[in-house]
Order: sequence, then structure tokens, then C-alpha cells
Amino acid sequence: MKKRLLTLGLALTFLLSLTACASQKIQAEELTAGVHTGNHSGAMDFDGPETLLVNDFAVRLFQQTMAEGENTLLSPISVLSALAMAANGAQGETLTQIEEVFGLSVPELNNYLYCWEACLENYKATVNWANSLWIKTGTIQVEEDFLRSCIQWYNAEVYEAPFDQTTVKDLNLWVEEHTDGMIKEMVSEFSSDTVLCLVNALAFDAEWERIYYDYQVQEDYFTREDGTRQEGTFMYSDEDYYWEDDLSTGVMKYYEGDVYAFVGLLPKEGVTLEEYVDTLTGESVHGMLTGFQNAEVSTKLPKFRTETTADLITVLQSMGMSDIFDPALADLSGMGSTSTGMLYINQVLHKTFINVDEKGTQAGAATMVAAGEGAEAPHEVKQVHLDRPFLYMIVDTRNHIPLFIGTMTDIT
Repeated sequence: MKKRLLTLGLALTFLLSLTACASQKIQAEELTAGVHTGNHSGAMDFDGPETLLVNDFAVRLFQQTMAEGENTLLSPISVLSALAMAANGAQGETLTQIEEVFGLSVPELNNYLYCWEACLENYKATVNWANSLWIKTGTIQVEEDFLRSCIQWYNAEVYEAPFDQTTVKDLNLWVEEHTDGMIKEMVSEFSSDTVLCLVNALAFDAEWERIYYDYQVQEDYFTREDGTRQEGTFMYSDEDYYWEDDLSTGVMKYYEGDVYAFVGLLPKEGVTLEEYVDTLTGESVHGMLTGFQNAEVSTKLPKFRTETTADLITVLQSMGMSDIFDPALADLSGMGSTSTGMLYINQVLHKTFINVDEKGTQAGAATMVAAGEGAEAPHEVKQVHLDRPFLYMIVDTRNHIPLFIGTMTDIT
């Protein structure tokens, strides 16, 4: 582990020295040396009930996050990863609430995410998933079992730092590196009572299996739900995978390597985007991702680029995870202790970025959890023109998991 981290640090310093006037490197002290994680191996059936529960969490989180009439973008797997690390330090009623919201026990989730990361395919598409733990110098005694869990199951890099502006720079540098530069600023400052941060970073970069050529790109109009029209650039193509149910039609377009795909879902006329999203469940999403049929599909997809920032505490509270955010009720004693003896979560910050164009898609997400002290193919041509508000996903087609979920309501 230490050798791996030192190698990463040296590579990072070298890469940054090529693009900056002075070389940069993380100043925080790395602490994984001497933490014995032991050996373990995991096995997972991704067609089993765990995937349904993970997708159900993703859908419920997205439904609570979505704002009517606004673009929304979320990486459920990034949020789940950061929260799962924190859950390894929870006990009592705090742990019970967390596991009820997840739908899985913490050991089950640890194994699920460990196995998912182990089987990530980077053939022609790049998916980077990384985790880190940041500890404020001289304020918290971290439990070794918690450290071991973060390193063993999440391959987390562990740093000790003063949580001043130097640490702000270090943490942002780590996030920028692990999101391939898509998210450059995760945090601008730390609150005075923040003593520990858990960070997940996810980066996706892939070209389309069939890229768009110049003649397939034209200016056209996107119609918002209020009827206003926006001029934009659209990409036209014929695709091979079609979805239809009572409420929506959809198209799946693969990225190179046939492991990951873009899914665009258009509510049928008379169904608003919000009404459609409200009907989704983990089971229905799983059925959709496994139910696309071979068909000739005429498609129209706007070029778009968007980024979002959200603090998810209110969302998670509405889902039933409340005690962990309350200084008087949170039981994070398995995480560590401070001079006051109490820890609670005071921030769940989630940032996302996506760019969809003729060549492919680049998407990044970072989540920071901060702990404070105290059928047969038909012959007709189907049509899915995404020129009004739609839902989209970037999905792992082998394991049937959405890496990103978003709504597009405004293409300006």
C-alpha cells in the first residue's frame, strides 16, 4: 500500500510539473504505512438482490435530489461509496438508520462495492474510482478497525493534515487528479469543527462505439416543459437498442468496448419528466437496463455540458438517515473519538460534471462526507428524439448499474 501511494504521489508530482510553473504535490502526511488490513476475497452475483437494492437507493436518492425544471446530475455510486466508508464507523441506532436507507448491511455493501470495483472494465473506456480519508492533525484518535475497513474494502489513501488552506489545496488537488481534471475545486474551506473527511472520486471517459460525423450534426430546437424553445446543436443517428413501456420510450447507445452505454429516456406526450421520474424504482430500472430490444431507432441527441453541486444532508434526512447528522444523537464511536468524545456528519458535498458531444462522453463526480467534532426485432423504424426534457444515464451494462443519472431540461 505504501509503495503504491508513494508511486502515485511521484507520478502526480511529475504530471503537474508539466502543466504548472512550479511542481505541486500533496503536502499532507500519508498514514497507511503500518495499518495491517489482512487478506480477503469477495464474490458477488450482480444479478442478485444486492444490485436491485443498490439501484433502489440510486433511484430514491435521485428522486429526492431532482429539482423541477432544472438540470440534475448525480452519481449514486459515488455518494454510496463515501457514505459506506462512513458507515463503517457507525454503531447503534445510527448504524440501523444507515442500513435501512441503504437496504444492505455495511458488510454486504463493503463486499458489493469491493467486487464492483474489482471487475471494472477499462477496455477502450476509462472508469477511475478512488477513495481517500483525511484526518485533522491532533484532534481525533481514529479507530484502527475503521482505518482498516477504509483501506481494505475501499483502497482508501489516508492523509493527516491541519485542515487549513494548505489542506484545502491538497484535497482539491487529489480530487482534480482522480476526476481527470473535471472537478477542480471540491472545497473552499473547512468549518472549524470538521476533523475528518471521506472523499470518493469517479471519472468516466469514453468514445462512442459509432461516433457522429459532421453531416450528422445540425442546429435544431429543444422545447422546454413550459413551451419555450432553445436553439442547440443536435446529433442524429440510427441506433440498435430500443425501450418502450407505458410511460416512456428510450434508446441505448454503446460506448467503444460495449461495456458502458448512454441511455436516453423520453417521457411520452402528456407525462412530465418529474411524473416519470417519480414512478421509477430500483426494480423498474433494473428491468429497463436488461430489457432493451433490438430495433432500428432514429435518434436525436443534443450536445450538452453541465455541472452541479449539492449538499445532500437534507436529502438523506428525508430518506430516513437522521441521527448521523445530529451532534446529540450521532453514534460514530467506531470511527474515532475527540476531546469532546463525539463525532457527527456535518456535510455531504456532491459535485458532478458531464460533457456529451460527437466523440463521446466525459463525466466526473466527487463526494465528500465531513465529520464534525462534538422480443423479435420489429421491422418498422422506431424514433427517440431527445428534443424535450428527458432522463439519461451512463450505465455499466454488464452489472446493470447506473454510474450517473441526470435530467436535461435546459440545454443553454
